[in-house]
Amino acid sequence: MFKKILWMAGGLVLVSTAIVWAADGATTMMPEGAPQITMVSPSGATTMDAYRWPKFQGGSNDNVACANWLKNKLSLTPRLPRVGYPNQPVITTNPSAFGAIGGLNTVVAVAEEYRGTATVMINWTVRVEGEATAINPWTGKGGWCHPWHGTIDESFVGGLVSTQLFVDEKPLGLPANMTLPDGGIVTSENKTDPTISGSYVIKPSDFAGNVFPATFKVTIKWQNDTCMKIVSPNGFRSMVITMVPQGYDAQGNQ
Repeated sequence: MFKKILWMAGGLVLVSTAIVWAADGATTMMPEGAPQITMVSPSGATTMDAYRWPKFQGGSNDNVACANWLKNKLSLTPRLPRVGYPNQPVITTNPSAFGAIGGLNTVVAVAEEYRGTATVMINWTVRVEGEATAINPWTGKGGWCHPWHGTIDESFVGGLVSTQLFVDEKPLGLPANMTLPDGGIVTSENKTDPTISGSYVIKPSDFAGNVFPATFKVTIKWQNDTCMKIVSPNGFRSMVITMVPQGYDAQGNQ
């Protein structure tokens, strides 16, 4: 995973950590630190399997009963738990669970003097390609209909893909959503490639006691509610973390 630290204004800014005394000598004041930017750009592609079966339709074959089951019962239902013909598939509109997006995570450290006042902005961008690959109903991932001779059309309907910020494995903020376009009716592979992005400002109030811990882990996860496998290619996802320290006095006032 490629990871680098940058500083605002294009260069390294040295910040004095000396204590500044007020005129009456009664108050100490820590200076504001320079905003620090961490860029996370993972290498390699990452994927999440299709969550639903495609919509089976059309075609011509010699197993009409099983073909009707595919079209009228199995279409667009979740692929897990796996069911066999002629059992009743699971009918649900619930999406898949969130899963990690390969490499899109890091640990953030907060200096002790800023744990009650800093803010940490998380921005992420993920390009998502949908792969629509035909399911063979008599072999491979299919294997429901025996015997089977003929064809069937499969429509890969678009749907919701979401990303969500997790801090120490707990979700923060709202999911960033997009609709993956239809993959069309296929007998081979088609691709669509929209981009999804999101942001969230993490504050001390997001943690117990209204202070940042010394370190915390940020992770971007995704969720697939489509009948297509989703892919984030090499070099097409990133996360930018901007930490803005803010000074405070001995009584905790900025």
